[in-house]
Amino acid sequence: MKIDDIIKVYDRSWSMILIKGGLKPSTMQELKGRHFRVLATNGVYPIDKCCLDSTINDTMAVDVNDPDFVLFTREWFCGVAHPSLAPSPPDMVEVPIPRNAKRIVLILP
Repeated sequence: MKIDDIIKVYDRSWSMILIKGGLKPSTMQELKGRHFRVLATNGVYPIDKCCLDSTINDTMAVDVNDPDFVLFTREWFCGVAHPSLAPSPPDMVEVPIPRNAKRIVLILP
């Protein structure tokens, strides 16, 4: 799963939702039939307070039809419904600089 993938949620355990500024635990009924666009992965996002000692939510996604409905969940509770067509950017790019270089030009896409 990567940023901009469209996902479905199969297990709502420990998921939290942010609706118009209000944060609360999600229910499967609230997530049923929704598709989400992945905004971020590998993060540390809000988790249901009953499970604070267990693990973290690592994925943030937004409902494709309702930008006021943000989901915080775990990657393994989701499945990719439609993969993103854009290549995912690398986390870090190393650019070797030759010794005695007089001019360096960096071109970003």
